[in-house]
Amino acid sequence: MPRKPTSLTLNEGDYEYLRSLIKQRTIQAQVVIRAHILLDSCKGTPIRTIAKIYDISPSTV
Repeated sequence: MPRKPTSLTLNEGDYEYLRSLIKQRTIQAQVVIRAHILLDSCKGTPIRTIAKIYDISPSTV
């Protein structure tokens, strides 16, 4: 049975910090993917959709 997505809200500082992580060239790809996952979750994107986009398990999301 799929998990229900939890409500995730970011304040403006958190959002800007995650966006800056994504733009950095010297950061590990894993950190960038995690930042994308958090941002997509905040937009209300379903867990399975996020998992498909980043080719990861839904349990990872």
